[in-house]
Amino acid sequence: MKTGMMEVAGTKYPLSFSARVIVACNERYGSIDNIDSALENEAGDIGKVLTECFWLLAEMSRAGSAYQKLMGNDAPEPLTEDFLLDAVGVDDIAELKFNIFSAITGDMQREVETEDEKEAAKDPKQAEETKASDGTSGTV
Repeated sequence: MKTGMMEVAGTKYPLSFSARVIVACNERYGSIDNIDSALENEAGDIGKVLTECFWLLAEMSRAGSAYQKLMGNDAPEPLTEDFLLDAVGVDDIAELKFNIFSAITGDMQREVETEDEKEAAKDPKQAEETKASDGTSGTV
């Protein structure tokens, strides 16, 4: 599962590019291959870009929170498009896109439990040796 974290207004929100998000993107854009073009600033239509970024981040945040809860972790309430309209400015578009594409491509963090990690959980010394990087996270 491709996951990541994004900080908005001092709170860290989990993001996930889950199967549910892929289905929603296919319905909205026709294919996940069209996400990039949906986030392009065509003819100076910055409102369209913000709308699409906020929609996609809200979907990824809902999926991220759901995934964290499935894993038994606490997670804040997911980001909403309405909250993002108030908390994010036009000057944050590059960072929004970075967070979106980092989670989609898995540049942020990928969570897969291996057999070695299960064994490491039994031995604290081995757990330190097999601990993976937390990846990259963005702040808006």
